[in-house]
Amino acid sequence: MDPSSNVTVAPLVLPEGAVQLPPMPVLAQGANCIAGQDSDNFYDWSPASRADWDALVAEFTADGAWFTEDGPRGTYLTYKIDGRYRQTFLFTGDAVILAPTKAATDAVIGPPLA
Repeated sequence: MDPSSNVTVAPLVLPEGAVQLPPMPVLAQGANCIAGQDSDNFYDWSPASRADWDALVAEFTADGAWFTEDGPRGTYLTYKIDGRYRQTFLFTGDAVILAPTKAATDAVIGPPLA
């Protein structure tokens, strides 16, 4: 139990064949996956509601650089530089996944299935 947030942290056993992520994935807080890192090159996920997602989309799309796209796992919130996808959020319906690129969201398993 993390006493500062009352969040229970348990070790995650990856299924056989799962992609091993960099050593910093953590359970983040809120739809923007804030986890205290200062890098934009990390992998994260956080439980999130539709209201959380809508607020995140409104915040990031306000400047016009970020946009949403629907995909097989959910809805992406991303932007491009030189025609290449960069930092991307993926809303799966009950969580938000964050990765350094749109393609990299495939490496993040996210919350366990119910």
